[in-house]
Amino acid sequence: MKTSKIIFISFFGVIGLFLLSLLIQVPRDKRGFQFESETEALPQFSHLVVTKGANLQVSYGTSDSIKLSHNKGVIVTKPVYWTKGDTLIVDPIPNQENFFLNLTCSGLKSITLTESRVELNQITLGNLQIEGKNAEINFSYNVSIDSLWLNLSLDSRFWCNSSTLKIVNLIADKSNADFSIDKISELKAELRDSSELSTWKVLRSDVKSDETSRYYSR
Repeated sequence: MKTSKIIFISFFGVIGLFLLSLLIQVPRDKRGFQFESETEALPQFSHLVVTKGANLQVSYGTSDSIKLSHNKGVIVTKPVYWTKGDTLIVDPIPNQENFFLNLTCSGLKSITLTESRVELNQITLGNLQIEGKNAEINFSYNVSIDSLWLNLSLDSRFWCNSSTLKIVNLIADKSNADFSIDKISELKAELRDSSELSTWKVLRSDVKSDETSRYYSR
């Protein structure tokens, strides 16, 4: 083989390996989408308001920040959030697929959601109040709360797993709540308009239900 051909093949072989390495380094999800992200510091906040269409994950951090992840090359319309006093308000990105928000906070006290989804993991709190309207709330991993107050309405859904809760106060109006955890020390609940509540072991309970609602204890 001529020397010029060997050089030519070697050159394009190096380029091919370089491009392959770039593809490997770019974050992808299981469907092959490429993502990029940016993290921004936030002033400390106590109350979180999540508006229609937003989807975010909340965990504990020594300082408050928000991480935005989205499809690579997409121009993100900002702001997606703003602060008002000690309240952080999160807005969705209109018509934006594969857009994710990760929030870290140090002093969270309450969450209000409207037609949106929030997932909590790796967070320890003394008290937390959550109000959801047509919302989805998940405690997915290592959430520890001494006293939890939940007000769910308009087809909201709450699910809790791999977490620790001591005292739970629940009002469910046309909504579902599932506590798939080993034990709740004290549970007080009121179920209305075809709501459902499911728990594992509860040491002390006071559950009121109308005729259309159901309470299951396993």
